[in-house]
Amino acid sequence: MARPALADDPPPSVVDSTRGGGLSIGLTFDDGPNPPDTLRLLDVLREHHVKAVFCLWGDHVRQHPEVVQRIAADGHTLCNHGMRHDDMAARMAPVAARPPRLT
Repeated sequence: MARPALADDPPPSVVDSTRGGGLSIGLTFDDGPNPPDTLRLLDVLREHHVKAVFCLWGDHVRQHPEVVQRIAADGHTLCNHGMRHDDMAARMAPVAARPPRLT
């Protein structure tokens, strides 16, 4: 069950609301980690006491485990974005070309 999240409180698996007054946004960063960009971003988030969700590629995680450790140590949420971005167009073309089946 989802519950409101606070910046200093690790979020549940699904966040559907926040606590407190004012406007809230959810920040997600995909396809990392990508040093040095991710490290600079982490510095900015820390400076402003902001938490975010980092959706990481498995291949990048293997290449930069120290950055993943920093993301986690800073209290951000990690999610698996897959191992890489495969080109699915060639695989999906035969399926997409078929007319919809009406039953």
